[in-house]
Amino acid sequence: MRKHWGTWVMAWGLLVCSGCASVADRTGDAMEPSGKNQPYVQRRIRVGFNPIGVAATPDGDFVYVTNSTSNSVSKIDAHTLTVVSTMQLAVSPIWIALAPRLGLACVTSRDGHALVLLDIQGNYQVASIDLPYSPEQVAVSPLRPVAYVTNGNAAFLTVVDLAKRKVIQNIAVNGDSVGVAVTPDDQFVYVTTRSSGYNLMVISTSDHGVVTRTNAGSAPGSIAMAPDGKYAYVANHDSNDVSVIHIPTHHPVLVIPVGQNPLDLKVTPSGRYVYVTCTLDSGVFILDTGTHQTAFQLSLDVAPWGIDFAPDGAHAFVANYQMKPNSATYDTSRPNLTLGTSATQRVDNNNLIVINTGRFR
Repeated sequence: MRKHWGTWVMAWGLLVCSGCASVADRTGDAMEPSGKNQPYVQRRIRVGFNPIGVAATPDGDFVYVTNSTSNSVSKIDAHTLTVVSTMQLAVSPIWIALAPRLGLACVTSRDGHALVLLDIQGNYQVASIDLPYSPEQVAVSPLRPVAYVTNGNAAFLTVVDLAKRKVIQNIAVNGDSVGVAVTPDDQFVYVTTRSSGYNLMVISTSDHGVVTRTNAGSAPGSIAMAPDGKYAYVANHDSNDVSVIHIPTHHPVLVIPVGQNPLDLKVTPSGRYVYVTCTLDSGVFILDTGTHQTAFQLSLDVAPWGIDFAPDGAHAFVANYQMKPNSATYDTSRPNLTLGTSATQRVDNNNLIVINTGRFR
């Protein structure tokens, strides 16, 4: 990734699907590295401008992408790798999480100060829940109709009742909240904050009381949970590493160096690997959860943001927020929503990158 730049021969082909966005397929992307069974870019799907959040449905049929400066959400058929619908929203969709039991997609609108609920079967907006602050990331309880929303401008974690469609609590945390994830057993919520003190908090889902305050790395952001519930992984934006948190004790046990400015991360469904998007390295670091070392680096020509997996782990879906940053001083900790507007709109800022994970699944 950082130094391993491959040479791709790319020829654009344009496919048009009825009533939806077009799909850009670079034929060179579909060429698997010979005999290595390594991850490679299989397809680039044209979506809206400056995509950020990605969420795949548990049945493996669809992938949803938030297009921050197109004010829309694209729905992709995960089998044909084509856009099947585009849902227009009021303003700046950022991150997304699915509530499959309720048939909903939960989308944060930072500038709209709202959590937007979409019907994932009918492809329409169900509700827009007003929020008191500027929301960032969202996580949904695996067992209850509850969503947890972080706030980039407030030291609170907002709790939303998805059934009643209203805010039920704002939990005080240490500093502006950033990343959020719920443990697979639905007992705890992990929250990262912008704090000079404790920047990782663990909250009980039973009474929303704070269980633990501890520290991850510098400027922690997104959090990913292992499927077996033993470990959580935190992307530390400024220290360029990933903290490994032992969930039974709620404390960090290890730090794994990765590329520059890790932003989002997910654990493969098998639990064997963690994929980390690193914006200033323009690629994806793949960590082995057994050895806690980097197993592979996939170089890209873009700044990757959100990531998610197909349920079988055969594909990773990565949002292409922008082309490769040319300055180490560029702030990749938060989306710059002026990108992709008016004269700055470019086709290289509106792709969902489909990665064939090879043996790293």
